[in-house]
Amino acid sequence: MEIILWIFGILAVIATLRIFARSSAIKKIFKETDAEILSGARDDKIIEFAKTGNTAIGGFVIYFSHEAARKAKESLLAQNVGEEDIKSSMRDQFKDLEKNIEVCIRKRLKSLNIKMDSNGICSLR
Repeated sequence: MEIILWIFGILAVIATLRIFARSSAIKKIFKETDAEILSGARDDKIIEFAKTGNTAIGGFVIYFSHEAARKAKESLLAQNVGEEDIKSSMRDQFKDLEKNIEVCIRKRLKSLNIKMDSNGICSLR
């Protein structure tokens, strides 16, 4: 009986470690996106959106967060993680990671002198 409990305990630890590894991989890719935004590596896309004069801050967030989510999904699929496991891991973390991207974009908009009106619409000054 003790052996069976030990086996279940080990399986539980392995499952926990796999979940932690998935969430760590997702966070890592989103942090890379944050760093790229803050460093200016994504300025061309930000300026392109701002030139139209009709992109709100949410549009920037959606674009960059979906791009990061796509990269995270590709990375996890390469590690043979199941599609449903990826979706559940993303669902649990997505809002917090999106907020981090929004903060980074707001900082970068200020440094690029891109004006944002009261509705969040961005345009070049």
